[in-house]
Amino acid sequence: MYSFFNYYPKWLQKAGYETAFIGKWHMGNKTDMPRDGFDF
Repeated sequence: MYSFFNYYPKWLQKAGYETAFIGKWHMGNKTDMPRDGFDF
């Protein structure tokens, strides 16, 4: 993803929350990108 976007998890982190991505994450394709902004 682009680094200039403000991701929702980053807003939560600034408010003192820890964030996580829960669920199936399809990996292996060239178009798959990391879930930017999550702690876990």
